[in-house]
Amino acid sequence: MAAIRIEAAKWRQHRHSLWARLDELLNITVSDTDHAPVGQLSRYVHIFRRAGLLTSTRDFCLPYSIMLTKFLRRRGFAAQLVIGVSGRPFAAHSWVQIDDMVINDTIDNISRFTPIVVA
Repeated sequence: MAAIRIEAAKWRQHRHSLWARLDELLNITVSDTDHAPVGQLSRYVHIFRRAGLLTSTRDFCLPYSIMLTKFLRRRGFAAQLVIGVSGRPFAAHSWVQIDDMVINDTIDNISRFTPIVVA
């Protein structure tokens, strides 16, 4: 199921603008009364990492991160999409965080990027 979500997110990347995708994401809010089971987070992340092995997530960090953020928010986690850039050479990257915890990447990998959007 997670692999299907990843493929669908790739397809939507080509059909919808970034702003439309961010607007859709921002409409999924997690209230203070939503309490996601913390033990489930590692299970969900593990499922999506394994699904990423079945379908390439290379060069699709944005749709993958949007999809994962939506998935986690709908389950009560206060996940945030972060989009960052670096210069010389220019590069852009996105990842998911909950507070200061990076969900789908490593600190070493994201440390070279300066966040420009947090949604």
